[in-house]
Amino acid sequence: MKTLLKTTFFAILLSTGFTGFGQTIANESEETTIKKVRENNDSYTVKTVIKKEQPLKLDPKDRGKVNQGTIETPVMVQRTIFIDNDNDSRYDKKVTMSYRKDVEESLDYMIAKRGIIFLNDVGISYVITEGDYEVMTKEFGVIEISVEEVEIKD
Repeated sequence: MKTLLKTTFFAILLSTGFTGFGQTIANESEETTIKKVRENNDSYTVKTVIKKEQPLKLDPKDRGKVNQGTIETPVMVQRTIFIDNDNDSRYDKKVTMSYRKDVEESLDYMIAKRGIIFLNDVGISYVITEGDYEVMTKEFGVIEISVEEVEIKD
């Protein structure tokens, strides 16, 4: 009787245990750079982490086929910039920008000690030192920008 209960228990566990795990398929890459910036007899460290993700979507025309084709999807970029403005072992500011990859070449910004200076496609510059922003561009839509005070150890 115990063997029957154990066998039944493990059969139920195995048949239902793996059904809750979904699968997302995407091309992903990550790149990290660290550089020292000198500005007006002052220096600070900037660490940039760029994550790119392109979800792979199956062609709905091939539904039910064994070898399904894929359709082109946009590459999404999340650029996270950490700024250490007092040269200690912790980063002081974190700037996160999210946008489509095709925006990247026309993205116009500068990293400053206190945050980011962003120039939109109309020629207006924004000095963003803290908070969440959505910058509208004519050509590419919305670029999300977030700047926050942090204490992240290097």
